[in-house]
Amino acid sequence: MLICGQYLGGKVEECEHLDDAIIREMREEIGISMKFVKLLGTATEIMHDSHITNLLHICLLTIENQESISAPEFQIKWLSIDEIKKANNIVQSDKVFIEQFYFQHDKNYLKLDCYQDNTGNYYWK
Repeated sequence: MLICGQYLGGKVEECEHLDDAIIREMREEIGISMKFVKLLGTATEIMHDSHITNLLHICLLTIENQESISAPEFQIKWLSIDEIKKANNIVQSDKVFIEQFYFQHDKNYLKLDCYQDNTGNYYWK
């Protein structure tokens, strides 16, 4: 599983399906060819301090070939399922997505609201 310091993202181009856009964005942003397996879930995340709403599609992908990762704008690390369960340095909202969409499989849509407290730390509801 790939964990990034921020979301990989992009736009669906004209006449492009979501699964094709996800594969293209992964190749463009981190240089890895992947195969789309399935959509695990969708989430909206409202960042109340910056008045931004993110629409996130969480997917299961497989690597088609072992290319090197070259993405200086991202912090990328491969983690095993056990490492993910034990990790404390994963963004809180990412942990929620992984738990709900990968481990529990009990929801396919999440609404998250992100707030910033007086000390500058973020928390999600």
